Amino acid sequence: MTDAAIELSEVVKAFGNRIAVGGISLRIEEGDFAAFIGPSGCGKTTTLRLIAGLERPSEGDILCRGRRINDDKPWQRNLPLVWQNFALFPFLTVQQNVEFGLRMKGVDKATRLKSVRRWLERVGIAEFAGRSITELSGGQKQRVALARSLVTEPSILLLDEPLGSLDAHLRILMQSELKALQRELGITFIYVTHNQSEAFAMANKVVIMKDGKVEQIGSPQEVYRSPQSRFVAEFVGTNNLLSGKVVDVARDRVKISTGVGDFVAPIGLRKCVLGDPTTIVVSADVVSLSADEAASENCVVGKIMGEEFIGSVITLFLELSDGSVFRVQKQQHEVARLQAQFGSKLNVHWGPESTYLLPH
Repeated sequence: MTDAAIELSEVVKAFGNRIAVGGISLRIEEGDFAAFIGPSGCGKTTTLRLIAGLERPSEGDILCRGRRINDDKPWQRNLPLVWQNFALFPFLTVQQNVEFGLRMKGVDKATRLKSVRRWLERVGIAEFAGRSITELSGGQKQRVALARSLVTEPSILLLDEPLGSLDAHLRILMQSELKALQRELGITFIYVTHNQSEAFAMANKVVIMKDGKVEQIGSPQEVYRSPQSRFVAEFVGTNNLLSGKVVDVARDRVKISTGVGDFVAPIGLRKCVLGDPTTIVVSADVVSLSADEAASENCVVGKIMGEEFIGSVITLFLELSDGSVFRVQKQQHEVARLQAQFGSKLNVHWGPESTYLLPH
């Protein structure tokens, strides 16, 4: 096996009696766009700081291309970090900010200026080279921070909530630019964010963390459609979880009895035994709606208790017979056709192939 760009082996970080990172092991391969997400306090930023050298692990090893870097100072690692607040020097011009890293490396002036011009053009702010940082917008500052990190031509770039302070429109625009830049340059990106849609839109590898541990690592599609724990299923996307027990097992299908009905799911690689407690996951966007009872193996009836409108998509909140809430995401025109009102009852149905059996 070839060496990973970054590898963590049983890494622990303790602050006194508090364990911020609890023995995580993972590999980030060359060219990965790896995004760490999780609730506040889960350890994702501490993990990034450990990789950057701003914190030292209490236990375990951090390797960069097979070499242990636990004892390397941050400036020895060549792992530049783009901060959420950009951390730019307000008393320097755009050009001076971008060339700062090269100056610290002792690069001669002519080479510095050539590299700075190239990267300012690359990120689309060459015209602002002589401006003060205080004269720039949030998006322009973001580009300066990126150019400053990339001008040293690192092979690995660390990013800590770099889009968090931008407005929604600019954040989406910068997502596309970051993804395109990463693909074009082939740089390994290690990206921390609390924004799920941001992580899924850009990354090819998503790391879900909880309480200082890794809950799941996979592609955005794997994490979204095949959560490996109840926490991931509840944290990612808009999933409905129905718990019950196994009442029938066929060759490739299993029937689960819950408080709101019986449902059929593919067994997959699971080992199912009659009477076992289990949970099925149904994504809000894979179901169908009808005002009349539908002929389907998997169906629930719910009363509309609320809705959330997000552009062309509506999330309906339906109250089921046991008082639980089932969420449905549909295009606005699909919901409008039903002419349903608050309090109306709707039938929700889906095929067995859209039912995911949560691993134990």
